Amino acid sequence: MQISDEKHGRGARATLKSKIQNKQVAAEGKVAIVVGGRIKYIDRPGYVAPKASEVPAVEPALERVPRPKAPKEKIDPKYLAAGRELRDRYLEQFNSGLVLPGGKYEVSKALPQPTEPAFGYNPKSLPVAA
Repeated sequence: MQISDEKHGRGARATLKSKIQNKQVAAEGKVAIVVGGRIKYIDRPGYVAPKASEVPAVEPALERVPRPKAPKEKIDPKYLAAGRELRDRYLEQFNSGLVLPGGKYEVSKALPQPTEPAFGYNPKSLPVAA
């Protein structure tokens, strides 16, 4: 028996989520009806729009006050000078050729052929096939 994805499983959750996200609200004085499988908004029967004087005035939006920035933390001048000194020493060695730009490991070097088999595997000790 095949179960439709729309009623069960991942598809149902995705369908429900999209229906909730795409939910539209009818404007004031309108009502939503379904016509031919689609939603149509029509005037609400018996609805009388309020007069301009009855409509509440829109309150002006409050002006946003920017948050004050946190003060920068001061770095101890002793540590700053020590860090710069180490950087300068390293750059002097690098520029003189004492430090190679290749890094810590030589990754392009070929490994030597192993003399012992790994994990006790020895192809010579396999039984002869019948």
